[in-house]
Amino acid sequence: MIQVYLCEDQEKQLLYFKQIIEKYITDTYKDARIVSARKNPEHILLDMRECGENPALFFIDIQLDGYIMNGFELAKKIKKNVKNSYIVFLTSCNELAYKAFEYELEAVEYIVKEPQDFLAGKMSIRIERRLDRVFRKIEESTSGDIHPTVRVESGSRIIEIPIKDIVVVQAIKSSHLVDIYTTSQKIRIKVTLKNMLEKLGEEFTYVNKSCIVQKRLIREINKKNYFAIMSGGLQVEISYREMRKLVKEQ
Repeated sequence: MIQVYLCEDQEKQLLYFKQIIEKYITDTYKDARIVSARKNPEHILLDMRECGENPALFFIDIQLDGYIMNGFELAKKIKKNVKNSYIVFLTSCNELAYKAFEYELEAVEYIVKEPQDFLAGKMSIRIERRLDRVFRKIEESTSGDIHPTVRVESGSRIIEIPIKDIVVVQAIKSSHLVDIYTTSQKIRIKVTLKNMLEKLGEEFTYVNKSCIVQKRLIREINKKNYFAIMSGGLQVEISYREMRKLVKEQ
């Protein structure tokens, strides 16, 4: 059973997310239950001692105003102490979600809090799709299935990266280096972008001449300002040419 923890400092928002997550679990017959819904992150740390070996899913507000730690600091402690943990960040700001990459917190997803969600008092299609992806990722990671990997060399290290975990590959200007952004880390290697695309296959596509992304991990496309938000909050620019292709495929 997946044990679900929720940490949100605003009482109204805490109750809202508790209600919609419980309804989602019931409606979709997920083997999961909410075991803790708290405003204080320290209480989450106390409650999670009981999670044992079960998968533990944490929905964490990033800001947590008025408490001694923010959501990123709470997530660090969770990752340190709970082996089988999955983090979903709740935020009112896309830019904060992107920070999760800098902290290498292995967030599986983020949910942007919109005022209309709380006013409606029910789950939006946008949040429902996020929850679908979250539970699908957990089910895939705990099923024991073998996933294809790509082998890369970074300095003196040889690293096997599950292809499903690669979010973005970004070429570094005026060099033969690329940065690989995965769900948990950034890896710099010496290779051409074209060569990486050949290794990764058709699930990846160019968004501009110096960047490729995994198509299924595109969360939002901003057609007006020409950018995409990837799983975990990473934002990438989209060229005019690639925008037309991406919109057709969505």
